[in-house]
Amino acid sequence: MSETVSRRGFFKGAAAFGVTLPTAGALGADASAPKSYKTELHKAFICPQPEEEIIRAHADAGFEGVELRNHGQTDEEIKADLQLLEKYSLRVHSLIGGGADFNNGDPSVRAAGQEKIRRAIQMASLYGADTLLLVPGRIGGRAELPVPDPADLNIQFDPETLNITSVADGDNTPYRAYIEAHNRSATLIFDEIAKLIPTAAQYGVFITVENVGNNLWLQPEIFAAFIRKFDDLWVKAYYDMGNHAKYAPTSRWLRTLGKSQIAKLHLKDYAVQKGICPLGTGTIDWLDVRGTVEEIGYSGWVTYEEECQTDYSPADYARLMDRWFAGQPMLG
Repeated sequence: MSETVSRRGFFKGAAAFGVTLPTAGALGADASAPKSYKTELHKAFICPQPEEEIIRAHADAGFEGVELRNHGQTDEEIKADLQLLEKYSLRVHSLIGGGADFNNGDPSVRAAGQEKIRRAIQMASLYGADTLLLVPGRIGGRAELPVPDPADLNIQFDPETLNITSVADGDNTPYRAYIEAHNRSATLIFDEIAKLIPTAAQYGVFITVENVGNNLWLQPEIFAAFIRKFDDLWVKAYYDMGNHAKYAPTSRWLRTLGKSQIAKLHLKDYAVQKGICPLGTGTIDWLDVRGTVEEIGYSGWVTYEEECQTDYSPADYARLMDRWFAGQPMLG
């Protein structure tokens, strides 16, 4: 996401979503009183590489943490990053490890992924982060591997093997290639992640699998079952609240995964018929979602992640997040 998009350009983009956005000052004003919650949420942002201007702006806006990306940093580069972040009292709470291609049929490719992720776990530890976000593999999209429309998706799977048996009611012949690719990939990915658990335990870094647009685990029940199958403290879910909202409501994902399986949360919005959209402008019922976060007892980091063009400033994001944390509409 660009941090320097013009405000005029953003409001033109927002108009395309059919919403009227308030000014930055209006974002902080609302007649409804904040709600009281037992759960405590902490604001964080993604910064691919620490840049002082971006770091300062987020720190001034009240952010406490940052999520960095693995781009092969050396130990010396990590030390320099930490010096900059410590200057602004920001903690690296997570490292995005990148893709691992653990479902590749070539053992040498999977072995290379093992080496990459082991180093990423070590890097996360050097940063002081307690989680490594992992995208363990991908399978083809709709054109190559057809899946049902979201409204028709109904994944059934074997509770022992976790192999998918059907993805929709009725005849599943059109989806057989997807089912076979998913089952083959999930088995390979499970085996590769399991090999990493001793390294995760050694460095005290959780391996957290994110629900991303990789065509795997499209509904919460099978995703939660996959995480549970490890039966290990060091493997959890990094749940993105906008990804896969088209397949099941965000609150259903939260309840199905539960507090014990969720390590961290990404904050992203989604609009039916439009897809990923600027935070606060989608069709996700964020008040219900905040209540569900309280219901399951999740306290911890919430990192905003935009995958569409906006002109929200760090201060705007801070206000949007603070309002949601308090159980108020993001856009008053």
